[in-house]
Amino acid sequence: QSGPVRIAVSPTKGVLYASVLDDVYRHAGGGLFRSDDAGASWRRLATPAEGCGPQCHYDHALAVSPADPELVFFGGVDLYVSTNGGGSWDGSSVGLPNVPANAVAVDPTDGRRVFVGTDVGVHVSVDAGRSWRVIAAPGPGDFRGHQQDPRTGAVDIITRTAGGWQLHTADDFGRSAAVNAATERLHRAGLVTHASLMVHEPFAAEAV
Repeated sequence: QSGPVRIAVSPTKGVLYASVLDDVYRHAGGGLFRSDDAGASWRRLATPAEGCGPQCHYDHALAVSPADPELVFFGGVDLYVSTNGGGSWDGSSVGLPNVPANAVAVDPTDGRRVFVGTDVGVHVSVDAGRSWRVIAAPGPGDFRGHQQDPRTGAVDIITRTAGGWQLHTADDFGRSAAVNAATERLHRAGLVTHASLMVHEPFAAEAV
């Protein structure tokens, strides 16, 4: 039996990646796979050393660069990067805290710009995962997942707090200082409870 599956779709025609867990949330009975023919056939890839360890039920993320189908990111116990299409993996921890990587998003307009959500905040890399800096300090909850618009890069962030799960989304947050200020005013007034971060826009860092 299989457990949760993560799929990463490359803009390169036919290239797909899949991370398949078994029914006890491990790669032992599943694995990482790649298809070059839109899912008609699959081949098994190398698995990162620790993968998502004993906690794959939440720190299990997969993403591929829109600019390079060979550049793949796997979030688990650590954040792992492959530059050869999953043939091998390296840990990417310079600037990242020693906590699980729960969500990964790649800017569709810049394949070297990568965001990772961890138990203690959001970090960004502008060099395809070689180094990182924090852009969202620890808050009331840990970052557990996201939804991303492949055309614009807008990211909806999912967090878990003591009160349960929360989805944060709003249009164009990060596009400009004026949009950020307006969104913040609406939030303080109780009219907007969610914000969608436009990760490729110039005021994204200010927004978060």
